[in-house]
Order: sequence, then C-alpha cells, then structure tokens
Amino acid sequence: MQANSNKPNDNFYNSVDMQELSGETPVGWSATCLDQTICYYLNCDQESSAESDNSDSN
Repeated sequence: MQANSNKPNDNFYNSVDMQELSGETPVGWSATCLDQTICYYLNCDQESSAESDNSDSN
C-alpha cells in the first residue's frame, strides 16, 4: 500500500491566479499587511516544495 502525499500537484496553484493576486492594489495598512503575509506564505510554500523535491531525488 502506498502512502498518500499531502503535497498538492504541480497544477495546484494556477500561475494566472497568482498573477491576478499580485496585481491587486492593497489599500490601507491592514491590506498591505495581508498582502505581505500572502507573499510570505507563498514563498515559504515554494521553498518547502523545492526542498521536498530535492530530498525526494536524493
């Protein structure tokens, strides 16, 4: 029996949707904070995914 992976497939994040999110113009402090938080977690997810891919290939 093969273990299920919780990692989303490569098409999980649509690049068009990502560009649409990055094109939004934040208004006010809380919107700017939210925008920075979203970017932070997207970057963390990408780094984690890359590290996972590297460890799988070793």
